[in-house]
Amino acid sequence: MATTIHPYIPSAAAIQAVEGVQSPSKISQLWTKATAWLSTPTPVKSIQIEQQEIAQRSGEFWECVSREKCPRAGFVYKFRLRDDFDDVTPDENRAARAKAADQKSKKMFPAIELTGTQMLALDPNVPESKLKSGTLKIREHVELLMQLGYRTEWKEDGVYLYLPDREALLANWEILRAADPELPELTIQSSEGIASDIDYVKAYFTHDGVLSTGKEFLHDHQAHILSVVVLILSSEKPSDELGRNPAYRMEKSRIVRLLGKAYRRVMIAQELCRTNFLKLSEEELALLKKHLPKIEATLGSFADILSSKDRYTATLQWKEKSVYGGDSFLQAWSDPDWGNYLYRRFGNTNKSEMIAVGKRLEEYERQFDALPKGSL
Repeated sequence: MATTIHPYIPSAAAIQAVEGVQSPSKISQLWTKATAWLSTPTPVKSIQIEQQEIAQRSGEFWECVSREKCPRAGFVYKFRLRDDFDDVTPDENRAARAKAADQKSKKMFPAIELTGTQMLALDPNVPESKLKSGTLKIREHVELLMQLGYRTEWKEDGVYLYLPDREALLANWEILRAADPELPELTIQSSEGIASDIDYVKAYFTHDGVLSTGKEFLHDHQAHILSVVVLILSSEKPSDELGRNPAYRMEKSRIVRLLGKAYRRVMIAQELCRTNFLKLSEEELALLKKHLPKIEATLGSFADILSSKDRYTATLQWKEKSVYGGDSFLQAWSDPDWGNYLYRRFGNTNKSEMIAVGKRLEEYERQFDALPKGSL
């Protein structure tokens, strides 16, 4: 008989593996202690903090309604799909609600949230025939994902989604690693707000994902962290259409190397804007200051794309030039979604001017490297 896995409590067998305890009575004691919080009274001040933590994670499509404490660490947050964007419930208005959600997503980009139909793969009771094709990889690993704290429930009164916070996710990941030592360590950086373009790129270099404690909690999980977790769990699966499926860490290190070159040039350009150590003309310096924020945003878009929707393997087709060459900045600006977003941020842009500045970054790097040490 199949065992139903509670969305936020790891199995007793998993706890046994972590603790290294073989005695059934000791396991029972550990389990009782781990779930003792269920009957513990909550002080008034804690209730206020709890309400704040819940409210600040509500998104556009999903309302955060409660949270439950995990036995080892952290919390799992429970969300309900808002009625106005319910694209799951089968009635005469579902198509209109789905259209409203699609229109809303375009305005939210790039901080999108996934809809109910896109999260149904996390409900093991929903047959695969009802799932969107792009979510089938999630279904392959649904039992492990449920042990991490992820779950969707399609009930009569609505669609509910469970997502772990950083502490719960990392603690539950270690339970999986105890059972499967081949799994790598998972690193998640916590963020209280929205990271800048360059800060996001830096976080990409050193962590597997960034998880906000605010409104982007949903987006970070749905668009990035869940994709990375599924990718890691799929690393040893058969090869894909490109003929190979490299281990996650190998491909991540390759991408970091490519983005790192662009990042270094941007850092040199930032110093140049501050000190003009190369003594650029006023006109050239003004152009650099004008277009550098757009170049930073483009680099941020690369990191965003690469950390979402299982795009790592697709980057095997990229050449190094496509990541940091001057003309590569048009990739993001010509994309319908990213182009609209960048236009909202920066307005009309002289793209030939921006490309010229992008190409000059390589020359600035060469001159920077030729400077005597300690001359800055």
